[in-house]
Amino acid sequence: MKVYVDFNSGTADEKYVVILLNGQPIERSVAATRELHGKSVVAYQDEEDFEVQGTLQFGEADGMIGEIWYFVPNWETLKRN
Repeated sequence: MKVYVDFNSGTADEKYVVILLNGQPIERSVAATRELHGKSVVAYQDEEDFEVQGTLQFGEADGMIGEIWYFVPNWETLKRN
């Protein structure tokens, strides 16, 4: 499972808003379920740049309004393309 994330706008605690899940807007993809919370996914910002594994989470993130889907990267898995 792949998520598109804007790595230029993370929070102080390294959470990044998820924009797309498998090519679809995240809200449309998972609106009816919280089953993906805590799942391991691969994130990218630009497919030609890099990928990193991490965890998909739903909840509040510092500096963000309301509950959102966000990505917490495991930078040890960074893979440059």
